[in-house]
Amino acid sequence: MRILLTTDVVHAGGAETFVLRLGQALATRGHHVVITPLYKNRIDEKILAELAPEVRVVPVELNLLKPLQLVDGLLRRAGIDHSFLTQLFSRGLARIINYEKVQVVHSHLFTTDKVAVVAGKIMGVPVVTTIHGDYSANERLERIGNLKHILNFRSHMYSVLNGMNAIVCICEEQLQFFGQRRSFFGRQLPLHKIYNGYSRPDIEHKPNRQKLGIPAEAFVYGMIARGIPEKGWLQAITAFNNLPDNDSYLLLIGDSAYVQKLKDHYVSKRVLFVGQQEQPFGWLQICEVGLFCSLIKTEALPTVIIEYLAAGLPVIATAVGEVPRMIYGQNGAAGILIPLDEATIVTSLTTAMAQIKRDLKAYYAMQAQTALAFDKFSMGRCVKAYETIYDSCLVPTIITK
Repeated sequence: MRILLTTDVVHAGGAETFVLRLGQALATRGHHVVITPLYKNRIDEKILAELAPEVRVVPVELNLLKPLQLVDGLLRRAGIDHSFLTQLFSRGLARIINYEKVQVVHSHLFTTDKVAVVAGKIMGVPVVTTIHGDYSANERLERIGNLKHILNFRSHMYSVLNGMNAIVCICEEQLQFFGQRRSFFGRQLPLHKIYNGYSRPDIEHKPNRQKLGIPAEAFVYGMIARGIPEKGWLQAITAFNNLPDNDSYLLLIGDSAYVQKLKDHYVSKRVLFVGQQEQPFGWLQICEVGLFCSLIKTEALPTVIIEYLAAGLPVIATAVGEVPRMIYGQNGAAGILIPLDEATIVTSLTTAMAQIKRDLKAYYAMQAQTALAFDKFSMGRCVKAYETIYDSCLVPTIITK
């Protein structure tokens, strides 16, 4: 099958890395796969080479990008709902679909979905989308009057999704979100639920505890996160510093100007800021527990939870989105859930961190569930589910009145 996967950019985000992993998995199963980012100037070549080495990347070629962005911005501020960028991206994507003889387009994230639906209509090619959480987040922001970069989002959402041949949700909340709005779409939406797949990467480099100043017997809490306050960096550090013992360590993976300020302020040999890592999975091998402290209420299926489970780490996580289902194994949970409440998260996190270290019997029981919990994120299972959807989109649909 000839499949085109498209997204805005290629960088370290959960949606974008899933596109690369899925593309690589489809290619290894013999499909002709092309990945098309809309923004040619926003491709992380290192991540691309690591996650999708066998997949061709064909970005949309668009001249005068910055002037067009400026014009679109001026129109938006004037209250004019028109995007020259979307129009030209759609034409560019249609040309790639035609040249590559694409049979199915698989789009990711709303801004790319807008482009893909138009391009698919131009070329008469079915379009599938995977929902990553931005639809519900954008609608919420529009409802409270805080969505500045998109005009009339709800209207565009209905138009875009009505043009999709299949809509894949990655969590129950998304299915409920669209189900509650079915009357606005004018048809029964072709909704499916598929978990993002993940393949355990080969570990080329495992950090050395001794070189990091971590004793062999120390208990290490690890956290991988984007370097923004909403991911709970400050809460994780504060909770760790509240622990009564002196033989635990906190390993923090990620970077930004915000993280650098935290690093300058919280100077401790037991709080290790190791920055952005090309292969963070290797760093998890020296940890006992993975922390997910996000304060973002629209989290859907956090990739980092899957990475923790793949590494065999019990998880301490805020109970948001699909997380409670993600960490459930066959005979229990592979971790501890805490409420997503900014007022109490530090206290809850401190209690959970102390508990998981103190009760070794419970810790090993949770650790035993990690492999079972991870099994539902098998990339093989994920790819087969998408192949079924692609095949169904290629079968002519007979509409009966």
